[in-house]
Amino acid sequence: MFRCSHSSRRGGKSQNRTRQKAHGADPATKFGAFFLSADESDAEVSQKQLRQRLSYVRSVRERCAELISVEEQQQERHQRHLFEAVLCVSVRRVGDDWEAYVVRCFPQQAAASEIHAIPQFCFPDSQTWKSSVASYESETFSFVLTSSVGGRRFGYCRRFVPLEKGSWIPVVYCIISHMSAFVFYANVLKEIQNRHALSEAAASTFIGAAYRKPYPPPGDSITICCCGEQRDMLHVSTFTRLVDSRLEHVDYACLLHALGISQLVKVFSAVLMERRVLFVASRLSTLSSCVHAITALLYPFIWQHTFVPVLPSKLLDFVCSPTPFIIGMLSENCAQLSNMPLSEVLLVNLDRAELSWQQGDEGTLIPRKLHKALMNALGMCLDDIGNNTKNLMISEAFIRLFVETVGHYKQHLVTQQNGVRLLQKDSFVNAVQSKSTRVFLQWFCETQMFEVFVADRLQEAPAESCGLFETRLSEHELECYTTKHSTTLRSNVKVFGKKMKGIGERFLRAA
Repeated sequence: MFRCSHSSRRGGKSQNRTRQKAHGADPATKFGAFFLSADESDAEVSQKQLRQRLSYVRSVRERCAELISVEEQQQERHQRHLFEAVLCVSVRRVGDDWEAYVVRCFPQQAAASEIHAIPQFCFPDSQTWKSSVASYESETFSFVLTSSVGGRRFGYCRRFVPLEKGSWIPVVYCIISHMSAFVFYANVLKEIQNRHALSEAAASTFIGAAYRKPYPPPGDSITICCCGEQRDMLHVSTFTRLVDSRLEHVDYACLLHALGISQLVKVFSAVLMERRVLFVASRLSTLSSCVHAITALLYPFIWQHTFVPVLPSKLLDFVCSPTPFIIGMLSENCAQLSNMPLSEVLLVNLDRAELSWQQGDEGTLIPRKLHKALMNALGMCLDDIGNNTKNLMISEAFIRLFVETVGHYKQHLVTQQNGVRLLQKDSFVNAVQSKSTRVFLQWFCETQMFEVFVADRLQEAPAESCGLFETRLSEHELECYTTKHSTTLRSNVKVFGKKMKGIGERFLRAA
């Protein structure tokens, strides 16, 4: 059963002291200085703790094996149009309650069976809606629809109060797409809002023109032209995708600033263990941004379990699931949790940077040296730099963590005499010199996300492994060669620090 322990707040003093040490240094020195003096020995984890972790992740994998399939990789060529559909959704009174409903849909032939569940995600708070509002700050958020075979479609929403005289009920324009590109679609939604301010007909004309455009590749732009209502004016809008696709759907900086460094690393550790994590926030935009960011930090791994960035109040029972989940919930529903049979759920309050119901081992799951290096690298991301640069630095810090821990996996992929390829787990784990990293790998190798990661790599030809993670692995191997290190993984905080120093130099110059 669910047990409440003391909540914790992010600590400000230790972070301030760390930042003061770097104050006044040049950017490169400031970014890398934290890593070079750490020489602590490996953290001790008892055999009992290790057995408990192994037992948990193995039970999760066995329980979910029949329910989880590898997520279908949605290729961009499969979506011929800019999006699959756009819905306009609002709320209306039904007796004493409010319900969300579809006002109109484009294209009109979109299957009713596919859109019937969408309104409740556009208004996850419809059951607690009090009345029409006198003012409302527009916000953008997103949700995910998962098919029975694991494929995902994204819903991008813009919620605002129309400017029509006498209208105080918000509407939501929701774009449904297979593509993960929050920033791109958020800009399209803002233009739809601008056109709606002119008239509903102007918004519909723009949506129709946008639908016929192809989805652009990273770094490319599309231009949408449509006539005004009087046919006397041509409206032209240009939308550009970001060059780096890592920044298209996530705002890592939002998550870091909401939780702080220490709390963020604890939540990330719990997600690595495939535990049940429940995020709460008062704003939909904060909630969806942070929930998407925590799963994106798992790259090159993919969360394989229940994932609901914004949970409608009608579906609150989902938080009682016995299987792992990452769920976002509006804080107005928190009072109902005390009456629900929750079990071992980490509650993450994004508004107050608090963690509740911790199991107590979140600070020891990541190897000690790498834990400290990660904390210090994230500390540099709190500097006053551009948001895109900050997001890249946060992403690179977590990618480097996985390079240091699992980057040697290719050396232990073997082909048996019968032609079957597999990962030799024992040799993979024992190849690491660091004891704490070996302990980490012992349980992490049993997680569902690691199993899927390996299965995907075993199906690929060596030449096909050319993603960002493989690029970072190649760079790491070159570092080991040029510095006369062994190609066997070394959990050396100084090497991690030098790498992050180089990343800092490159990104701070670009800021």
